[in-house]
Amino acid sequence: MPTPEATGQTARRRASTRVREFGFFLLLNLIGFSFFALVLDNSFWHGDDYEYLTHALRIGEHWHEVFSTRLHQTFQPLPNLIFFLEFQAFEIDARAYYLFNIFVHSINAFLVYLLVRTMLKDRVIAVLSGLLFEFAVGNYGKSVMTVSGISDLVITTLTLTTMIYYIKNELEEGGALWKKNFILCLFFFTLSLLSKTTSFSLLGLM
Repeated sequence: MPTPEATGQTARRRASTRVREFGFFLLLNLIGFSFFALVLDNSFWHGDDYEYLTHALRIGEHWHEVFSTRLHQTFQPLPNLIFFLEFQAFEIDARAYYLFNIFVHSINAFLVYLLVRTMLKDRVIAVLSGLLFEFAVGNYGKSVMTVSGISDLVITTLTLTTMIYYIKNELEEGGALWKKNFILCLFFFTLSLLSKTTSFSLLGLM
């Protein structure tokens, strides 16, 4: 039975960890908005940008167009809905779309940090992984540079979140079914299926 003093120390450690992680999240956003600042000068330039804008207009006229497979012949109602909501909020202000893309990219970088920390229990490596992702090492920055890239950013968010909860369930619950982490993993996996059919590849990890 833990003593009140031990319980208090644990609570303080958790609070301190949350503060540090929130600070790191803010740092990632600062880096992201600085690193991708030039992107904000872009307009709608990619062919898919105009396809998404046209589709958003269709959704406004007929809500069931959210489930349409017109775009790339794929079933992606969640990105369609998100882009429609963006269109309602930003209309044709391209700068606002890019700001939102950068913000979601920074969320993904933070999720990479959480994923690595959950797996390896090593904060230094987790921080480096998050920073490398934020700086778009590899091919991760391309989606930030097009308005329509939000679809790739969203599927990345859902994939990373699914993996985090799956690993937490394995480590904390021994892979037990119907525990909180398993249910959250299943929930985000379902959302990922509504974003891109490639999400089925996650089954290979489970």
